[in-house]
Amino acid sequence: MTARILGAVIKGAKVCPTKEDNKEYPFGFSDGTRLTVVTGKLGDPTDMSEKPDGSARLYSYRDYNAFFGFIKGVVEVYGRYDPAMGPLEFTME
Repeated sequence: MTARILGAVIKGAKVCPTKEDNKEYPFGFSDGTRLTVVTGKLGDPTDMSEKPDGSARLYSYRDYNAFFGFIKGVVEVYGRYDPAMGPLEFTME
């Protein structure tokens, strides 16, 4: 699995449909959900990666096989990932 997430190619990830596709994110979140709401419900992420320019972050939750991509502290993308492939990380590619 490979997905383009927040302008970067991330191996081991699959992006889920967005609100534009008339689908809700699992856990009751949607586009624009604030970071504090996500961490308030799911706790601290197992892993976190920040884009080199600081413009975006990926929060990964191994127990749920889920990740959230944040820009300016709000959900921009959500997906599933395989924790066996390691944590999701932005790269310089």
